[in-house]
Amino acid sequence: MYQQQLIALKAFYLGRRIVNSIQKTQAIEKINKAIATLSSLNDTKSIKRQLFYMLLLSEVFRNEGESIELRKNALEFSKKFSLDAYEYYMRLVAATTTTQQINDIANFAKISRISNDRVGYDWDVYHEDVYHDDAMSILGLDSKKLSGKNLKFLFNTSMKEIMTSHQLW
Repeated sequence: MYQQQLIALKAFYLGRRIVNSIQKTQAIEKINKAIATLSSLNDTKSIKRQLFYMLLLSEVFRNEGESIELRKNALEFSKKFSLDAYEYYMRLVAATTTTQQINDIANFAKISRISNDRVGYDWDVYHEDVYHDDAMSILGLDSKKLSGKNLKFLFNTSMKEIMTSHQLW
């Protein structure tokens, strides 16, 4: 279960970075290639990795029409293999989507945006960095209880590093 939360959270964090990257097109191509490669493998690691890349692609296209079909595919995949990462990812989507309504006599509009307020780094009594943000909180994760390896994965591991470790780069 804990691993599935980290998969969803990393897909969210990395997806947000890709959306704002000048290499977005190349990243999407790499993600699609990874999904295609992993779809031919049936071992447990490959299945979990494929779901990660499906969620990552869903996050990259979150504000675009493709996201509905991508999420539908990820949902079906997660159900087929009894994985919880999709459910955690959708909690993140719900918690980090803010909608503002603008009403006047002539017009009505809804404006959606993605928000992940990060309180920043706090200094706790042990003089360690503590990470707080909406995404981590909604999954019930506490950075003080995560290992250094997990924190590095969430905040410092690039897509290239992940794909290289999965032998997909």
